[in-house]
Amino acid sequence: MTTTTNVVPMRDASQLTARQWDRQCELSLLSWPGLTMEVQSRTGRDGQMDLGSTKVSIGAEVDLAALREVVEEACLPASREAIVMAVTKLALITAHAEKWDQFKLSVYAEVLGEYPGDAVLETIQSWIKRGEKWMPTVPDLIDSIRIKARKRLAVREAVERETERRVLREMS
Repeated sequence: MTTTTNVVPMRDASQLTARQWDRQCELSLLSWPGLTMEVQSRTGRDGQMDLGSTKVSIGAEVDLAALREVVEEACLPASREAIVMAVTKLALITAHAEKWDQFKLSVYAEVLGEYPGDAVLETIQSWIKRGEKWMPTVPDLIDSIRIKARKRLAVREAVERETERRVLREMS
């Protein structure tokens, strides 16, 4: 009897962008029997931004615990220190209406710590490289992060929904 193990390969951060890593994860996750992903994309007005939706379906035969482990590894957050350092750098070189304080920095770090670290740090770095004048809001950053990691995030959200559905089914 042959056993198939579905894995998402570890990322070499020096080689792949967040979008490339997201695509690589998508291709690996599509090998899971019972997992389907429908990606609807279009090019944004800027000619680069990949917009659209990702619908994920998880069949009853999928081992949710194993899938959750793989997806969580693909969505590992950056360390709080790395996020704080990146946001501090961004705050120092951009303008903002209010005084920048430790509390505001903590909020950015806490919220951004819920997203894949590669996408978070790449988003902040690209904001710096573009030479944006104003400090982005948390929702501005999240929009960009969700675009870069949308397939991984869609699978993670689908795993959460399917877990809840299975628990409710068992309870009834």
